[in-house]
Amino acid sequence: YWLQQDRQAKPARWTRHAIDTSWSQAHALVAADLDGDGRPEIVAGKRYLGHEGRDPGELDPLGIYAYRYQPASRTFCRDTISSGGRAGWGLDPKAADLDGDGDVDLVAADRSGLYWFENLRLGAGTKEAAGTGAEASALPAGTAGGAPTDTAGGAPAAAPAEDHRNPLQIRNPEGRLREAATPAEWAWRRARILENVQAVMGPLPGPERRVPLDVRIEKEEATPRYRRIKLSFAAEPGDRVPAYLLMPQGTEGKRPAALCLHQTIAIGKGEPAGLGGRPSLHYAHELANRGYVCIVPDYPSFGEYPYDFRKHPEYASGSMKAIWNNHRAVDLLQTLPEVDTRRIVAIGHSLGGHNAIFTAVFDQRIRAVISSCGFTGFHDYYGGKLAGWTSDRYMPRIREVYGNDPDRVPFDFHELLAALAPRPVFVNAPLGDDNFDCAGVKRVMAAASRVYRLWNAEGRLHAEYPDAAHDFPDAVRQAAYDWLDRCWKASGN
Repeated sequence: YWLQQDRQAKPARWTRHAIDTSWSQAHALVAADLDGDGRPEIVAGKRYLGHEGRDPGELDPLGIYAYRYQPASRTFCRDTISSGGRAGWGLDPKAADLDGDGDVDLVAADRSGLYWFENLRLGAGTKEAAGTGAEASALPAGTAGGAPTDTAGGAPAAAPAEDHRNPLQIRNPEGRLREAATPAEWAWRRARILENVQAVMGPLPGPERRVPLDVRIEKEEATPRYRRIKLSFAAEPGDRVPAYLLMPQGTEGKRPAALCLHQTIAIGKGEPAGLGGRPSLHYAHELANRGYVCIVPDYPSFGEYPYDFRKHPEYASGSMKAIWNNHRAVDLLQTLPEVDTRRIVAIGHSLGGHNAIFTAVFDQRIRAVISSCGFTGFHDYYGGKLAGWTSDRYMPRIREVYGNDPDRVPFDFHELLAALAPRPVFVNAPLGDDNFDCAGVKRVMAAASRVYRLWNAEGRLHAEYPDAAHDFPDAVRQAAYDWLDRCWKASGN
């Protein structure tokens, strides 16, 4: 992130802006003019096992990136220096002309070795660097640190052979399939899962879309325990997201926060905020009453957010657009001094239930997930008939590229739940849900639990199977809130 100074304020005020949250374990920065244009780039990279595997994403593949500031949009463009190899960025990297050829090279020492990144001055107007000491990437560029290149609406060139219903399965260097024996081994499968999800949803946007949030408050109302603030924020150039922010009254110290995502309903954000719809789905209102800072955005095309998906070819799916908007909502939460950024949960029902999972898979700032009636395995969704997933609001490539065939779709919910490990996940899957088959949910949970067991975190994956229809019963919501309180205490937060 970067801090923008407002020198008109007395004393000076600083506004936080996220730059890139698609990878973790950034430990050191270098400012250097890599492309010789007279302006410095910011170079950052992932440290190898910085905290002995205790941080979210610490075992993900390594990456090193250069960021160029774009004054017109106040965003950054990302160039990949190294991705997926053995080179870590360490704590004290240096920029210097090591080979005396008149440009700036980089050198980094980490637990994974000492590496020189020779500046080859490739490309027109940008710097592409090659690490002469780093191994070649074991994955396509971008997999370990952000968005891979889009596959032009098609499946990956080499279709993955792993069983999507066995997320523990990995491919060894000889090409044979086996099961991961350690979390470090499984991290490579997780990277493949993210790559395959983006083959269906389209690539996760990069930092060039991360404009300043420019929060605009429209209305404030007081309730007995919290303030309800109606606002909008900039998600990317030319697009603003309507949302409610629920701020507990008398906030002292840091509070947990919740990204609250609504179901398929015309009023959108109004239902979780307690302004209509079913009382059993007023979870933002209930969490705010429990002291949570809650952000409740509209999904594109719902509530007060008109959105024509076909006018936005930059997104291959409504699902990825929603993921990006939700990332920006988390950015907003992180700017608030009242929020404990180590205690952010995503919660949702139905559309919001799978939206919470999708968002958390790509955003490890979300430390826990509560998903109600949000998924079942693709083969168990109406007997494998996937048309319901294929509208512009969701993932049209399931129809256009994969023929609505669950055997061809390159990911499944077994993998998505596993990709959240070892973060806590609570699932509400009613026995009478006529949308998301409960027996299929149980199969997903059983498959994902094997990955949680690999992390020694099987107790963090929990499901309730109430005798109910497609709803979030009172007793189950209370159980979810109590479970969440225990999770925060167990994590030391």
